[in-house]
Amino acid sequence: MSGKVIINNNTDLTTSNTINVSTLQSGVYFLELTDTKGVKYSKKFVVE
Repeated sequence: MSGKVIINNNTDLTTSNTINVSTLQSGVYFLELTDTKGVKYSKKFVVE
């Protein structure tokens, strides 16, 4: 794993948001979100 930041985006989380992963190379990725209170949420996903 290289540990690179692929996408860095600030957004309004009061609405539904979509991240386009179609341009990502195959591999394992980690999504990290931080809410306005500083609480972090993480999710692992795989692009095949």
